[in-house]
Order: sequence, then C-alpha cells, then structure tokens
Amino acid sequence: MENMNKKAYISVLFSIAVIIIIIIFGCFHHTDRPVETVAKRIALENFPEYDLAIEYYNAYNYKSAVSQFNEALEHADRQERGAAEYWIKGMIGSCYTLTGDIDTAEPYILEAVEGIEKVGQSFYLSRIYELAGNYYRHASVYDKAVEYYTRSLVYAEGEGVFRANLGLAEAYRESGRSKKALEYYETAISEGEERQAVGCLTTAYMSLGTFWFRERNMDKAELCFKQSRRYAETAWGRNSVEVAQSCQLLAQVCESKREYDSAYSYWRKAMDIYKKQDARYSYNTDVAELYASMGLYHVYFKNYRAALGLLKKSYHVVRGKMEQDTELAYFYENTLSLSIKALYDRSAGKEAEFEVWFNENFERGNGSCPPVETGSLSILPEGRISILSPWNRGNLVPGYLPDDGALSG
Repeated sequence: MENMNKKAYISVLFSIAVIIIIIIFGCFHHTDRPVETVAKRIALENFPEYDLAIEYYNAYNYKSAVSQFNEALEHADRQERGAAEYWIKGMIGSCYTLTGDIDTAEPYILEAVEGIEKVGQSFYLSRIYELAGNYYRHASVYDKAVEYYTRSLVYAEGEGVFRANLGLAEAYRESGRSKKALEYYETAISEGEERQAVGCLTTAYMSLGTFWFRERNMDKAELCFKQSRRYAETAWGRNSVEVAQSCQLLAQVCESKREYDSAYSYWRKAMDIYKKQDARYSYNTDVAELYASMGLYHVYFKNYRAALGLLKKSYHVVRGKMEQDTELAYFYENTLSLSIKALYDRSAGKEAEFEVWFNENFERGNGSCPPVETGSLSILPEGRISILSPWNRGNLVPGYLPDDGALSG
C-alpha cells in the first residue's frame, strides 16, 4: 500500500507539473518572429545595433536585446529618427513584457504609443498597438488588451492581420471567454493558411493547442502541437527552437496521459535541439525544466541514481541566478524543490536529515543516491503546481547538457 501511495504521489506530481508549463507558455512564450523585417519599414537598415538587438530578440535573449536596443536608441537620438526612436522604446518595453517585468515595461510602452500616435503612420500604429496589446495581456488587463489588438487590426496589413487576430484569441482565452477565443483562432489560422505563412501557423497551432490543453481535451491539444511541429520544421528546419518547444508541449500531453516513455522521448529530442543552438540563444529555464522533468521520470521508475544526476544538473543551472531571474526563482520554488523533495522522500528519507542530504548532494556535488526506497512522502501543498517550461531566459551552459550515462538509468 505504501508503494502504491508513493507512486500515486509521483503521478500526481507529474499531473500537476504539466499545468504550469502550459500556463507559463501562454503567458510568456514568444514563438513568432514578427520583427525580422521591421527595419526595412522604419528606416533602420543602417542601425547595426538594432539588427543585433533583433537577432537577440528573436532568439529569446531579451537581456542582450535590451542592451542592444539601448545602443540603437542612442543612435536614433543622434539621428533624430522620430518614429524609429519610439519604435525602439516599444521594443524595449516588449522585452520587459516578455520577461514578466511589467512595471519596467509600462513607461516604455506608454511613451512609444503616445509618440507613434503623433506620427500617425498606419504601419507604426498597427505594430505599436500590437505591442501594447501584448503588454496589457501579460499584465492581465484583458479589456485593454482587446482594445489595443482591435486598434492594431484596423491598421494591420499582411501578417499583421494574423498577429492581431491571434492576440485577440489569446486575450479572450486568458480571460476565460472560450467561445470568442475560438472564433479568433479560426480567423487567425485562416489568415495564415491564405498567406501560406508557415511561421504564423506554427505560432497559431501552438497557441490553440494550449487552449485545448487548458480545456483538458488532450486529443485536440496533441493534434495542434503535432501540427505546430510540422509547420516549424517547414519554416525553420528540424533543429529549430520552435520544434523543440513543440516537443516540450507534446511531452506535457504525454505526461497528462501517463505515457511517460513517449514524454521522455520528446524531452530528449528537445534537449538535442537546444544543444545545437548558438550563443545568441537563451534557454536556462528550458534546460533546467527538461532536466527536472527527466529527473522526475526516473524518480517515478525508481532509478534514483539517474534522477539525482539530472536534478543536480537542473539545480546547477538555476543556482546563483534566482535573485536576478524571477522566472528561474519561480521554477525552483514551484517545481525543482518539489522534485528534489520527492527524490529525498523515496530514496533517503530515513538515512539523513533533508538539509544534510541536500547540502551533500546538491551544494557540494559529491554525493550519491542509493537505490533503496525508504522514508515517507511529503504532502504537496494545495494549489501548488510544478514544472515550468518553454520560457527562455539566461544562457545555455554546454556543461549542463545530459550525457547518455546520466539518462540511461
């Protein structure tokens, strides 16, 4: 009976874990690459700082993007570029929005909107209203988000029409208005299909899959995430980050179905892709989450030594970074710490006090975890959800990537 309870606890931990991945995905993930061609439209072709900032932005490395946008802003000030200056401020605000720093984002977004409204050009207005919609959606001010996405739609052209409709779908989804959300998802996907915009369709199906996951319709969620993966492979190649993100989301569906071996295969595929990315990309949270997920898998199947190795790697990714990175701190508090405690309870609960065991195995890094099952399980606090996911911050450290021995169990 005790073994059944322990396995049920880990199963519950898996089930709870997948929810927060989807929640964080909906709030923070930025899969579209909407600003790749903006420079040509706003007279920034000769701003090398801006070009580099966009590379970082599209690689989810928002800290480096902000630094380069600030340098571009100084360049724009010297050139008196007008709308370009306000656009750059909007992009800085977008970086802070996407990292969850809403307070810092606000003045940049508001100033950019006010300045570009004075310019009055439709292209600028469509894009800055879109960024404002994103800001208010992340701030959970959904009526304002809908207002600005609707304004964006008035001036939008080309893929801007798709993005405004998708923004409306996500604002309605996050505010609980499912029927309206589905209407705008349908419109956004129709726009993407009409334009054969596979990058847009990658984003749309990933987002729609998130909607169905939250509705607990796993079959529809899985179909959407598989479609997203196919479009991502067409748009950016089989080793693109978008493919990795689709694999991570497919793993969450498999977890929810208790198809843990399939989930593990998707985690490995995602990790293999992250190993191939260059230094621009920023995936601390993804890498830490993958290690934690695979570690919890090994806890479930009593491969405690492998679980310890993977959870240590996850901890080493976040250690020393949590004060500067609120997302990593949230990941540790709501995911990694619970997974580590589950390992302790199942493998070493009667052999040492938790603090002693933790310091020996995670702080010093020299401990081992005996493959025995003792101790008792802690109670998961009500309402706590674990295992973050595709939310990309920090720097990927090659030394933290898994080796076959660590994963084989």
